[in-house]
Amino acid sequence: MEIEMLFAKYDVDGNRELDEKEMQQMFADLEGQKLQLDDEINNQQSMIASDASRPPTAAAFGRGNGSGVPADEFNVYV
Repeated sequence: MEIEMLFAKYDVDGNRELDEKEMQQMFADLEGQKLQLDDEINNQQSMIASDASRPPTAAAFGRGNGSGVPADEFNVYV
């Protein structure tokens, strides 16, 4: 059903066939979405890299007793 809706979005003339212009529009839209996703991924990776360079503190974990989060517990939440 979703594929039919996507197809109909680009089949502007309704002839159930994507002509060259309709396909170009679809490819341009998909490329734009790909670039947005690439930017989001790069931003997330940058945030992770900058967070990894900071040493963890008890305050960062919201604990005053100096205990941290074990790796296996951390992996469950990530």
